Amino acid sequence: MKKLLSVVLVLLMGLCFLTGCGDEEPQKTSFKVGETATYEGVNYTVTKVKKSKGSDFDKPKKGHEYVIVTLKIENKSEETIDFNSLDWRMENSKGKVENETLSIEATDTALGSGDLKAGGSAKGTIVFEEPKKDKGLKLHYYGNIFTSDESAFHFVLN
Repeated sequence: MKKLLSVVLVLLMGLCFLTGCGDEEPQKTSFKVGETATYEGVNYTVTKVKKSKGSDFDKPKKGHEYVIVTLKIENKSEETIDFNSLDWRMENSKGKVENETLSIEATDTALGSGDLKAGGSAKGTIVFEEPKKDKGLKLHYYGNIFTSDESAFHFVLN
């Protein structure tokens, strides 16, 4: 019986080798503005990036500007999912990765957080404070900031 099992395993491994089972194409992890990233059955699209010097009441620190990212989320999965602006972080050209900035700049359009039923969608903005005219900005998605040190994918914003 052990010999038969060994023969079957060897045959299955050989078949797997010939047919390429286990060979998966690497998932794309870098996207441009306007492209859609699909992760765990959910579509994420950065639809717009706007830069702002702020207002009389709300200004970024010296040498910085607000980067306002508009994000669309579409739940194509069969389950309710949660979304949160805190799942997103911005990396600048110097490699510094930061959370969103508290600002009144886009309060009325803020993504915030919530749940999306299967087939549901949400659209909103996230504000970051970054060095002026930085050409290396990347918006990273972490899925859950408490359990993940690595981003699942990112959008190149410049």
